[in-house]
Amino acid sequence: LDLPRVARGSTCLYDSIVKATRFSEVTPGRVTIVVVTDGQDTSSREFTDSDVRDALSSFQSSPMRTVLFLGSNQDALASATALGIPAERALTFANDAVHMRNAFRAVSANVTRMRSGESSEFLDAERSMSSG
Repeated sequence: LDLPRVARGSTCLYDSIVKATRFSEVTPGRVTIVVVTDGQDTSSREFTDSDVRDALSSFQSSPMRTVLFLGSNQDALASATALGIPAERALTFANDAVHMRNAFRAVSANVTRMRSGESSEFLDAERSMSSG
């Protein structure tokens, strides 16, 4: 968040999530954090999985704060729930251009539904189109 990130095969997932929740705490109105990852945390130096669960629990305690989780090369539902993100807000996507595009379309549709007062759950059709 304060430094440019370049993909080099390491994932600072925990550090990024906690920093995103802290940054978003000072943002007025509705905030949605979208976590996108193709792996597990391998390089976080500041925060642990316990810190992430605490930060996400606090963040998601407000109805104006939502977290969506997109994961490739993993069971995104299991990864999300391990961090305290509800399974219905997690989406597994196949690691190719078509399925990645569909996953981001699903995020767009999800956010549109949420902002109009509907559910924040990913739909079965969105899951199917993203997972291949």
